[in-house]
Amino acid sequence: MRLSSQTALDIGRQILRAPFEDNGWDSALKALASHTRSARGELVIFGDDNSVPFNWITDLGEDGHREFVEIGGGNPDLNVRIAASKGPFEISYEADYDAVRTRIDSRVYDDYAHRHDMLYGCQAVLARGKGQLVGLAALRTEKNGRTTDEDRQAFAELAPFVLNAVELQQSVKHQGALMIAGTFDAMDTAAFILDARRAVQAQSNAATSLLRADKRLTVSGGRLSALTADDDRRLQAAIHRALTANESGLPGGTRVVLRGDCGPLSSLIVEVHPLPPQDWALGFEPRAVAVAKPTGASEMAGRMTLMEMLDLTPAEADVALAVASGLSREQIAMRRGTSLDTVNTQMKSLFRKSDVNREAHLVAILNQILR
Repeated sequence: MRLSSQTALDIGRQILRAPFEDNGWDSALKALASHTRSARGELVIFGDDNSVPFNWITDLGEDGHREFVEIGGGNPDLNVRIAASKGPFEISYEADYDAVRTRIDSRVYDDYAHRHDMLYGCQAVLARGKGQLVGLAALRTEKNGRTTDEDRQAFAELAPFVLNAVELQQSVKHQGALMIAGTFDAMDTAAFILDARRAVQAQSNAATSLLRADKRLTVSGGRLSALTADDDRRLQAAIHRALTANESGLPGGTRVVLRGDCGPLSSLIVEVHPLPPQDWALGFEPRAVAVAKPTGASEMAGRMTLMEMLDLTPAEADVALAVASGLSREQIAMRRGTSLDTVNTQMKSLFRKSDVNREAHLVAILNQILR
């Protein structure tokens, strides 16, 4: 497309510099908004599960961004802008929003947009695929009024620059993930590097070998998952905890034992740890690392640690490991070939030596020691 003015070319160049400058994206989106005679610019990434890995609206406070997520702003059944989306670089605008309102209940989103004075504007999908949608919008106030053909043409001129800058930033962050995976290669450790969308950006060579040899973990649809529904539920909870650790202020590292169909002794331990977020990374930066290792590799070390820290006998340490893995007392007795009374006696000893009186507290202490 031939640009209509030197100003448009200058803004396009500014957009391409955005990934490499402090607050570059905020400045670039403000320039785009000004070029389209709009109050605000927006760059947003939606996940295929209606999540919002990244959303930035210029001159909108932190509370406004948080509220967008809280109301379910990524849901096309609520947000007229998503529901009105078309193919890549096809412009949607107020007439499309009005048409969408006749078939969805958008009152919650419309109330949000009205309170923040950004009901009007135009938008385009920049890219769709790999579990995400990248969108760009010019948002307008009541005073700005509805977009004109000229405004939408100005918007269309700059949209390709934004996509190029997004792809450039994604490429740079992917290289960062590969570097992290290379560090784990040096330690011969199976590690998966995840982004804010839970997508596996990179994995170590040991992780690739693990996937080939052991079906308890898999990468499906670009995401790390476990074989059984119960294991996968706990794995996804651990990943979620790591990804939200910086937002919640809570420690994010979580240790999960994946039992598969063969019981704890043949299971995998997966430790999921958060990585620090980066400003203006659009959700592409590495956000968590999942390290997987067979329980057999760490079982001896765990047994010795428990024996030393809690003054346990070898038999009590074995029971403690089984309890930490989630086995019931009946399952422990069956696995060890002992009676339930014997396990109950050993559990009482574990309570006494751990100075707790509830099994949930015992499991928490054991997992903290074994982490």
